[in-house]
Amino acid sequence: MTAFDGEAISRADREFLAKLGDHPLMRNPLYSVPPPSALLSDYLAAPASTSSAAIVAAENARFTAALNWTLVNYAFCKSAFMGKGGVISLVDGEMGSLGSLDVFMRLYAVKDGHKTISVVDRWIEHSLRVHVDKIQTRPDRPRPTFEEEGLHIYNRYWPPAHPTSGGEIETFEAFFARLIPDDTRSGSGCGTTSPTRPAGRGCR
Repeated sequence: MTAFDGEAISRADREFLAKLGDHPLMRNPLYSVPPPSALLSDYLAAPASTSSAAIVAAENARFTAALNWTLVNYAFCKSAFMGKGGVISLVDGEMGSLGSLDVFMRLYAVKDGHKTISVVDRWIEHSLRVHVDKIQTRPDRPRPTFEEEGLHIYNRYWPPAHPTSGGEIETFEAFFARLIPDDTRSGSGCGTTSPTRPAGRGCR
């Protein structure tokens, strides 16, 4: 009989969970980080430059940074809001309307003549925008998204983060002792009573 190797099983379990989390989005530096700065000064080639060309270049750079961030962190979900469609965060699965995302990203909009172009306008028509068909909770599949039967699915499951050090076992031992009393320790099987066994039943 093969000896039980708890450490090997635990290691295999950790490796399996790590594999499920090895998603291209996880390796993208824009994933799960705050949105880029909305301050125009952060995009000026020279902080003191205020020429119209420099300002337009900075606005375009800010717009591009915001668009790239949105492409990584949000997807369109056609099943949202009873089939009306909406956006879903690829980080935490929070649902929202296109309008709410547009308001959130409005600081990054640019002007094209008399027309304002929003980040969400470019995001919704972008070829790299992620499209989610379904939302499921699947501990056996990769996260945050996976493909199955031709559908792109957002996986709500996220493994719990258990502490790797510290803690104590006394609480569990006390609970287990109350759950399954050990009569041999108390001597209740030989001339004493227990809640479930008459006195003296164990001494013959």
